[in-house]
Amino acid sequence: YLISASVMDTITLYLYKAYQGDGTLFMLAAVVMLMVFNGGNVEDAFLYGLDRAYMTAFGVAVYTLVGSFLWPVAAERNLAQQAQSMFQLDRSLFDRLQAEKPVAEGEGTADEAPPASTKALIEQLMTTESTLRAQWLKARSEDPEVSSWSREWSYLLHYQRQLALALTTTQASPGTPQPDYARYIPRYRERIGTLQAQFDQLLMLWQSTEPPTSAQPLPEQLFNQSEVDEHTNLPHLLQAQLASRMETLRDIAILLEKLTQLSVSILQQRPGESPANEQVARQSAFVAIDPESKKTAVQVFVTLWLSAGIWRLLNPPGGYLFVILSTALV
Repeated sequence: YLISASVMDTITLYLYKAYQGDGTLFMLAAVVMLMVFNGGNVEDAFLYGLDRAYMTAFGVAVYTLVGSFLWPVAAERNLAQQAQSMFQLDRSLFDRLQAEKPVAEGEGTADEAPPASTKALIEQLMTTESTLRAQWLKARSEDPEVSSWSREWSYLLHYQRQLALALTTTQASPGTPQPDYARYIPRYRERIGTLQAQFDQLLMLWQSTEPPTSAQPLPEQLFNQSEVDEHTNLPHLLQAQLASRMETLRDIAILLEKLTQLSVSILQQRPGESPANEQVARQSAFVAIDPESKKTAVQVFVTLWLSAGIWRLLNPPGGYLFVILSTALV
């Protein structure tokens, strides 16, 4: 039985690690499979089973009460705080456009690395976004209020991923000459300032304790590509850089407007009001090929047999419980 339990526990805890939502059921199944072994003691198995069933039912009842009265409020608050931190990192990354300095060709070296603070900001943004997605998936399965605006959260995370990619492309690549965009793009600083105000509006929505009423739209014709197309006498590389920057700024403006509208809809708790028409790719509940999940599965298998060997040879305090806790706490 222990051989079969070790294989099944390895598979179950791999699924627990790979599952993007609440994996409590997988962890519970793994622990129950180990507990049924009961240290190889077959005496009083029926009474032992009744005792386990009673304790499990009691735990489920307590968990349900706590989840019904305490968890929903905490879930909404945690999601709001995580979203606020994510948009603050977006704003910090975008602020670097205002402070960037033009670098003429030949002034930089090809092996220059981007500032450590910029790399750290990007990594922190990706981590915060992943944490928010995991928290939302968990809250969606446990809190009906969060689940009722699941569509809005799906679009918000989808557009946030696009915004993060757009912001990343605005950061200067190592050794790439950077033109003076304000010299060639009319009202460049004004455009940057308008987008910064849009970021501030988005942050204020999540920081305010009062439900928002509406969002201020962006001025029309703010990112007119024809103004850049007039520079036809410039070098091709410079033209491409100017066109790319204008295209990126326009994408950021569109994404910010969509994120702002979605934030208003979520914070007002009005499901179904979404500015998006396109389909968002459905996220898989499992990460099928995940090195970390495979690593955890191997650790579970090795730990189970190592703790079982210690239990049989040394019989530490707690007996077979030592094996169960060692495996569950990997």
